[in-house]
Amino acid sequence: ETANGSFPDTAVETMASIVANAELVNNFYAIFAFIRDFTPKPFSTKESAASSAAQACIDGHADLVIVLSKSADSANLVCKYRPNAPVLVVSADEKIVRWSSSQFAQYGLVMDVKDASLEEFKKSGALDQALAHARSLKLIGDKCKGVVLVAEQSEKDLIVSHVRVVGRLSHGQVNSRRLERLLEEGCDSPVAPPLAHQDGFDPPHLAHCLSCLPEDSVVRVAQPPAGGL
Repeated sequence: ETANGSFPDTAVETMASIVANAELVNNFYAIFAFIRDFTPKPFSTKESAASSAAQACIDGHADLVIVLSKSADSANLVCKYRPNAPVLVVSADEKIVRWSSSQFAQYGLVMDVKDASLEEFKKSGALDQALAHARSLKLIGDKCKGVVLVAEQSEKDLIVSHVRVVGRLSHGQVNSRRLERLLEEGCDSPVAPPLAHQDGFDPPHLAHCLSCLPEDSVVRVAQPPAGGL
């Protein structure tokens, strides 16, 4: 209904920008914990690995999740736990790729990776091709700092691997250091006092908020109260 009218393209573009802006301040730690806590236990082996992949993405501040899939279930299970990065589904089956492309946060890529292990995927150059495809879709920038790889070995098993670019600080490390410095230097500013003063202060969430800002930006937090944070 919102998109009805004389300018549906402008309406949809505006709605998309609102959603993208709102997602910048998602507390992925809290969302992951909520979904995991309310999922019936015990987990299947596959779901346990999928939740671990999502948590690795969140904790490692990865830029992308790549799922080598023989079925649509694997990527759906990973997305269920709301990782903080888009999911690129790589499969030799065009049906799976088409299905994945219709799902939220999933992007499909047809590639002959049937029965390929994670090591074969990385050494054969397929990983570089997948990253190039992700860049062409603007899912990641030129400097991808970390990728979580998930390979479906069978109907019941997934294997998870975290690939990180060597030679520079990860985004998570940069933000953690900035956060430590900010909390040590604390000074009055209207930029982030609500985050600093609210009950249940969450440093990882603040670190994620910092990740949405340019590296050269100047950010300050309010002076902590007398009793500490």
